[in-house]
Amino acid sequence: MSLKNKKIDFNCLSDARLILLGIATILVTFFHSDLLNIFDIISIKFIANALNFVQKIGNYGVDIFLFLSGIGLYFSISKNNIKTFYKNRFIRIMPEFIIITVIYAFVSKTMTPIEVIETIFFISFFVKGIQDVWFIPFIMIMYLFFPLIYKIIKKYDFPGLLSLLFIVLIYNLFHFIFFQSNYYSIELALTRIPVFLFGVYFGKMIFNKQKISLYILLISIIVQIVLTIVLYINLDLNYFSIFARYIYCFLTISSVINFSFLYSILKNKNNLLTNTIKFIGIYSLEIYLIFEKVEYLLGKFYKLSSTLLFYILCFIITLVLSYIIKQVVNLLIKLIGNLFQRYKYI
Repeated sequence: MSLKNKKIDFNCLSDARLILLGIATILVTFFHSDLLNIFDIISIKFIANALNFVQKIGNYGVDIFLFLSGIGLYFSISKNNIKTFYKNRFIRIMPEFIIITVIYAFVSKTMTPIEVIETIFFISFFVKGIQDVWFIPFIMIMYLFFPLIYKIIKKYDFPGLLSLLFIVLIYNLFHFIFFQSNYYSIELALTRIPVFLFGVYFGKMIFNKQKISLYILLISIIVQIVLTIVLYINLDLNYFSIFARYIYCFLTISSVINFSFLYSILKNKNNLLTNTIKFIGIYSLEIYLIFEKVEYLLGKFYKLSSTLLFYILCFIITLVLSYIIKQVVNLLIKLIGNLFQRYKYI
């Protein structure tokens, strides 16, 4: 039997979703650990170079978030009406975003009330180009347009995906030519739309229970190796973001496919390491929103001689706060829901 005829269930991407979110979260926090100098910690040059490279490209963890979001949203909207879809998306993101933003503004005293309002209503990013927690305004805009994206990809399949990608690339070019100063402020969102669209397309394939051939898996492995080498040799390309983020798009797709396959054949999926990464994946949104704020506040009020210990402490505090905030927000949503139900009953 040829490689083309051997099939792998695409559902392995869904099975690996939580651990992939955990890995993406670790990559992003590693990327944002700006003060951490790997070469001061590890003396073995090969390992230090490898970890330094991972740290430099760790922002592609955001691309993994977006790819997985596209997959998850396809399932969500397929099972709910548009009203329920929007309500679920809003409840998942905005309460925590608002609460964390307000608490941080109060504790850090780095934001005026007007700046808090501008952040919550996404004016800071889209109008002023302030890139703090840019992911939230971006993903909320993707949620807004998602029913249209869903209909196009569901009806027209791969040609629909190609059409959407073409529109996005043309718009990126248009925005770059005519609004260049603003483009450099928000390109980290605009250039990531393609990976989100690919996620939606993969979501359709998983939802329809399509399979992937080992031949495609082999190509995916080759793509991941080649793109990793390209980024490693031309590390400065990482900062020439207009091109690097498109490389991240295909690196994300290939690495997610490859890791999902490896995870699917893993015999013991409930060991300490995988369970820890899954736990981190559960709180990926909260960690994303909190980590840099903890880093800033801890660095301001408490000095540690070791940057490694500093970031370990930052991450532990972030995990604890993430758990607390998630539980508090879930409780508030439940209480508000009960009040609405009681009011409706009356």
